[in-house]
Amino acid sequence: MPTPSTAKWPRPKSEDEWDEMVLDAMRIKWNDPNAQRYGRRGQEQNGIDIYGKNNSLDVAAQSKNRDSLTHKDIQDDVDKACNFFKPLVELTFAISGPKDTKTQQLIDSISDTNVEKNKFTIRVLFFDDICQYLSTDYSLIYKYWGSFIEEVKPEIKKPVLTKDDALDTIINLIEFKSLAQYIHDFSHGSVNLSFMIEKSPDLNSEKGSSERSWEVNMFENHDTHVHRIWTIRVDVDSGDIFFFEDVRCVWMPFSDWKKLQLTK
Repeated sequence: MPTPSTAKWPRPKSEDEWDEMVLDAMRIKWNDPNAQRYGRRGQEQNGIDIYGKNNSLDVAAQSKNRDSLTHKDIQDDVDKACNFFKPLVELTFAISGPKDTKTQQLIDSISDTNVEKNKFTIRVLFFDDICQYLSTDYSLIYKYWGSFIEEVKPEIKKPVLTKDDALDTIINLIEFKSLAQYIHDFSHGSVNLSFMIEKSPDLNSEKGSSERSWEVNMFENHDTHVHRIWTIRVDVDSGDIFFFEDVRCVWMPFSDWKKLQLTK
């Protein structure tokens, strides 16, 4: 079964989307959340689209929403980057096409020549490489491929027959992973999330009824107390997820619950 890092994600449709994907990937690769886009299209950018720090050293990237690059394409941007306002140690070309040995060899050759001149190293990343970095953060998967995930989700639903199946269904939600990471970071690791099965499904009840579901409580665990956040039910037959809306005392489909969260 494909995992986020091995899935075949749709490619970007625009230059701007690709620039943003490369920015998020380079922030992860460089371990620099402050990396940023340089200028905007139409401005003189010295062959640079993104710049940041890697181990306190200045690095940059050039994003190309194309399948391949020619020697002239690469050399022109390398020459421009030599005049960047910061002395770079590395320039990465991020190409939205598939991996290509010819392009890799071309980049390596130009890099060797550049290093011999005591200038920066040149690297290349392709679409699959960028996806590998983005797939380490579930919030980024949802940012770029959320609609795609929603489209394929009905095809991969399956019966949720055990307690572990029910918990895995919830824990594997991208929204849960993002929330867990946010709470961990915001509390500096002092608060975490936990689950408790509140009620097991009644398999004698009618299909589609709320009684034929696992009912699960999600908690924030603090040093001094435990706080219930949500009550969630998982349909034992379809794997469909519902959230209990406390104010109106109704079960909401997961898609409706997500829309409600966006308005808060």
